[in-house]
Amino acid sequence: MQAYRELLAPLGPEPATPSVIVGFIRFLARRNEPGGHEACPCGSGTRLRNCHQPLLRELRITVAPEHATIDRDFLTWAAQAQQDSAQARSVSCSAGSFSASNRGGEAPARIRLRDQIPPGGPRDEGFQRLTPLR
Repeated sequence: MQAYRELLAPLGPEPATPSVIVGFIRFLARRNEPGGHEACPCGSGTRLRNCHQPLLRELRITVAPEHATIDRDFLTWAAQAQQDSAQARSVSCSAGSFSASNRGGEAPARIRLRDQIPPGGPRDEGFQRLTPLR
């Protein structure tokens, strides 16, 4: 993320938000150059040709589409894993209060992060496998 934040420094004095970075990565991951009629990923709502098309062309020279595709897939997977982890924490917290009040109730099984990696996900791309904290 930090590398893309530095590459997107020409956007302005404020650092790029994660959603803006992911938007630019999606454009960089394409094989063909995006059309100027599409919305700019900076979030301004203007067309790409009237906003940051020169910056995107420069970035396409720096970042290969194959690398941007791997980064996009990893960030998408990481965001989904983080969301699943947050849901699992809320389930385990509510299950803890349930089992404390009702001794006979069963708490749901905990979700392990490595079980949440989809087939063909980052684990298969050579990324290091994440293990849950115990």
